[in-house]
Amino acid sequence: MVETSEETYFIAAAVVGVSLIGIAVFLGKTFVTSNLFNKGVTLYKQKNYASAEEVFREVSSRQRTNDMVRLLLGNALMEQGKIDEAKSAFQELIERSPKNIDAYLRLGSVLIKQDKISEAIATFEKAKNLYKKRQESEKKDIEMLIAQLATLKSES
Repeated sequence: MVETSEETYFIAAAVVGVSLIGIAVFLGKTFVTSNLFNKGVTLYKQKNYASAEEVFREVSSRQRTNDMVRLLLGNALMEQGKIDEAKSAFQELIERSPKNIDAYLRLGSVLIKQDKISEAIATFEKAKNLYKKRQESEKKDIEMLIAQLATLKSES
């Protein structure tokens, strides 16, 4: 039978203790970030876009990979008329997550507001191509929007 020294028990207990502290810190940060995100969503729903923007920026700095918070940040910026900042937010999201259809759709909307119809059409085309794996009805909605924009462009 192998004998285990008291030092081994002490080291094992220390490792377990440090691990539990690390997990607690991680869970605490996750909980705080989750609460911040929920606060931002509530502010956004209340149409308090400036405060929502502030919260979403904080969440984004804590969770750099959270695509949803980036979409909501861009939306909050658009609602405040900060079109150029919203455009940058959606472009950054597309660079980070090139298959994010919602980012293309929102960027297309920004481009329409900027009266950049050709760029909007190209952006919606990219979204349409990403829809290949999604429902046909959603794809047809985008095709109809592209056709309407093309008609608008030809009339101007």
